[in-house]
Amino acid sequence: MTKTFTFIALLVLAIYLVLGIILYIKQRSFVFITPPETQDSQLDSFRFASDDAVLKIWRLNTGNDNAIIYFGGNAEDPWYNHEAFEAIFPNHTVYLVNYRGYGGSTGAPSETGLYSDALQIFDSLQNTHDEISIIGRSLGSALATRVAATRDVARVALITPFDSLEQIAKGQYPFYPIKLMLKDKFPSIKNAANIKAPTLIIMAEDDNVVPKKNTERLIAEFGPIQLEIETIKAVNHNTIARDLRYTDLLRSFIF
Repeated sequence: MTKTFTFIALLVLAIYLVLGIILYIKQRSFVFITPPETQDSQLDSFRFASDDAVLKIWRLNTGNDNAIIYFGGNAEDPWYNHEAFEAIFPNHTVYLVNYRGYGGSTGAPSETGLYSDALQIFDSLQNTHDEISIIGRSLGSALATRVAATRDVARVALITPFDSLEQIAKGQYPFYPIKLMLKDKFPSIKNAANIKAPTLIIMAEDDNVVPKKNTERLIAEFGPIQLEIETIKAVNHNTIARDLRYTDLLRSFIF
């Protein structure tokens, strides 16, 4: 009986360690699901050099004084937003960012790299536009909060945002020392208090990726006067952008 128990315990430990090693080695492939490059000869795009990467950025409604920078989700091809954003933001030039390693951009994605790229893009566009608003969805909300906390932005819209990737991962893998294992933590909660611009948070009622408690922790760090909070009913993390309420909220907030 003792030998059997010892064998089972060692087997469970071995499985735990092997899965932990796989999780550690493969973690960036879970965080950054990189879509291939979209070919569209009709839509304006340009290349932006940032540190050790060259980013492909789609540009909509060229020539407006005001601008919007859009940072998408972890597996999102930002190109898919072009029809909606062209229509709802006719008075803004919109920049859809392909992260490093995503959709025609070179380099490999990481927290440090994406933060640096986002800030450099904003700084470059400041010379071209009177004011810039930021939209960040899911993973992109972490970049949006970093830019908004350190730069003078006009407005900030955060779609299905989270407090930190570390807290999300702890909920998904409670038996592992995530704080020690995780390479990219994206602590939006540390940036929220420094954001002074009017901010809209859009939540999905049936979000199956970002638990409500993780968004609420982020919300608690904002000043209440600057914040608008909206929940779209009967949508989840991936279907929220298909709802007409989603585009209506963005249109009325960034005008």
